Amino acid sequence: MRINFFGDFVSYSPLFGNDLLLSGDLKELIQCANVNVVNFEAPVKSEGSIAISKSGPSLHQGAESAVWLQQNGFTVATLANNHMMDYGEEGLAATRKALSSLASLGAGTWEEAYQNCLDSKMCKLVDYFQMQIIQPSKYELYNLIRSIDTLQFQSTEIISNDNQYN
Repeated sequence: MRINFFGDFVSYSPLFGNDLLLSGDLKELIQCANVNVVNFEAPVKSEGSIAISKSGPSLHQGAESAVWLQQNGFTVATLANNHMMDYGEEGLAATRKALSSLASLGAGTWEEAYQNCLDSKMCKLVDYFQMQIIQPSKYELYNLIRSIDTLQFQSTEIISNDNQYN
């Protein structure tokens, strides 16, 4: 099994005018993987929603961003980032709705974080890789590993910053 992890994705209107295009090499990389994970860096802004008061910019993107990701081979969107709540609960709800055709994880309570996860074991595996960075409590990590311990892989490749690890 091959899993690709990509960084932050924000696009205000990716479907208009084909402004957002992938290189041939990147398309090939995406097509060769079973799972393509991307960080959906900003919430979907619904009409009339207002940004929360905070320091720094409040980012948002259109619902078309989720459609573009699916059309281009992305399968999992992670939501655990510093902008996901820029438009409050309304923005998170609009984001989950827009991402309904993709697996998404990482925002809300523990249960909510996997609410829109089409393959919960795969999403928990992806979350496990992410959690290596934030160092969860032993209890959280134990529960996560217990929930994915039945997954078996012939081969796993992780690609990051042009380095490949087997």
